[in-house]
Amino acid sequence: MPLLLFWIFALALLYLGGRWLLALRSQRQTAPVATSVPNVQRQALPSPSEPSQTQPQAPAAEPPLSVEITKCVSGAGRAEYSDGPCAKGSRAVAVRVQPDINLADGMSPQAREASRQNNRALALEVRRREEAVARNVGFDNSAACRTWEEAIASLDALARQPNSPQRLDWIRDERKALRDRRFRAGCR
Repeated sequence: MPLLLFWIFALALLYLGGRWLLALRSQRQTAPVATSVPNVQRQALPSPSEPSQTQPQAPAAEPPLSVEITKCVSGAGRAEYSDGPCAKGSRAVAVRVQPDINLADGMSPQAREASRQNNRALALEVRRREEAVARNVGFDNSAACRTWEEAIASLDALARQPNSPQRLDWIRDERKALRDRRFRAGCR
């Protein structure tokens, strides 16, 4: 009888602890996030049914001092950030932030601008390379293809040796990964 009471008490404690953890988790998800980022302005965006009251502005000659992003808050309190429209049923809030707010302290305005220019150039280079890879144009992949073929041949030779079933599974998985990589690169 005392053992039965012990188990009932233990289950009751587990149940109450689980409820407490779920309540704590839901509080964290629905609690508003306090921001300590300076120079942030927030304003509510008009809903799609409301006409916009703002006048179009002339394009600025200099880069903007702040960037506007959209914070989408769902009915459950989950926040997502985007540069486009929010999903249906979400509340939109415009947030203006300075693009260089996270740069190291002590940088001069010229150094910050040079950093932004460098980042733009690197982003364009990465995009150009990704597009070239997607088209399989502009780079020679014959050396990589030969390397993958040699690796596949060595895995085939290893598979012909006495191996454990686990080792054979590993060889099969590695061989498949290499063949997939060869196919994506357009090797023949």
